[in-house]
Amino acid sequence: MREENCGLLPDRKRLPTPRQREVMLLAAQGLSNKQIARRLSIYEGTVKMHLHKIYDRLGVRNRTALTVYVHRFAEATSEG
Repeated sequence: MREENCGLLPDRKRLPTPRQREVMLLAAQGLSNKQIARRLSIYEGTVKMHLHKIYDRLGVRNRTALTVYVHRFAEATSEG
């Protein structure tokens, strides 16, 4: 049986990498770029790079839209 994505998932080629998912989840929790960088032991510039790639892959424009996307995805996958 095919897995449904409720229209929230991009095609497989454009899914965020595991590291991008970490950054995405921390950003959606409200952490600043500096806090994310410290938590993951990476440079703040690397966090910014990851976020821009995430925005592109998911088709969102900014951090607020990313947060909404993450919460909607969590709700859609927890139902049923």
